[in-house]
Amino acid sequence: MQKIIGTLVNKFNAPVCRMFISAADPRADSYRVHKHIEFEISLVLEGNGIYDTKSGTYDIRPGDIFIYSTNEYHCITDIFPENAEKGMTLLNLHFLPTFVWSTGNDYLTNNYLKIFFNRNKNFTNRLDRDNPAAKKIAEQMLSVKYEFEKKDFDHDVLIKTLIVQLMIAIHRNFGITDENISFMPNQLCERMESALNFIDKNYCSDLSLADIAARAFISKTYFCAMFKDMNGLTPWEYINIKRINKAVDLLRSTELPIMTVALQCGYNNTANFNKIFKQITGSTPRNIRAESRGSH
Repeated sequence: MQKIIGTLVNKFNAPVCRMFISAADPRADSYRVHKHIEFEISLVLEGNGIYDTKSGTYDIRPGDIFIYSTNEYHCITDIFPENAEKGMTLLNLHFLPTFVWSTGNDYLTNNYLKIFFNRNKNFTNRLDRDNPAAKKIAEQMLSVKYEFEKKDFDHDVLIKTLIVQLMIAIHRNFGITDENISFMPNQLCERMESALNFIDKNYCSDLSLADIAARAFISKTYFCAMFKDMNGLTPWEYINIKRINKAVDLLRSTELPIMTVALQCGYNNTANFNKIFKQITGSTPRNIRAESRGSH
């Protein structure tokens, strides 16, 4: 279950940042793998359990903070029952890389992205809970939540400022970045934004790299390299995650045949759809639909 707290949009009126609360009931050995195109910072509000992530498996306690980059799988496999039926509640902040590097955000330099793109060998998805700075990160997350809820004058500007403070605090206090690598500012921001907007409006259509790169007025090869540098995943990874997430929504909310869902999400055969679906979700379309109906 998700409860949206607030959303910020870009100049194309597309969502680039949102905060929401997610809640789940107790469960065991559930591998609902999850990937997305946004960065994520999550604060555990209630509950205990197990998190399976790219960097390892972690026990979960209230107050824990987890961070994920784009296209980075994570899965809460177990939620331990406490006080009978009580499950887990998380405060989630999702924002796209373009939210940081888009034109007009000159004060949001790309160096802040080190915590997502330039990690060192000591990186863990769960921030060190024994580090005193973890409490400050949690307080800043709650401040973002307050601004989303209050929606006072210039709340969007203040939310951006608070997110900058979050990234700086993580970068300064947790030693998870590779300081020998510099994520240099890129001069193609406006062109890349146009290409992303084109993808976001047409990702279920029959797209080609040539069509997308043309929106950025650069060659396919250079576009692919810059897209990966600026977003942390390839154009096709970005498109497939968006398509599969839409497919999951359709499987859960409609009775459309699986082949129809595949076609509506840009796949012209079920074999390819099933293969990519499994890569991104760790499950099958049939199982996702069965889970949403409460049966297996």
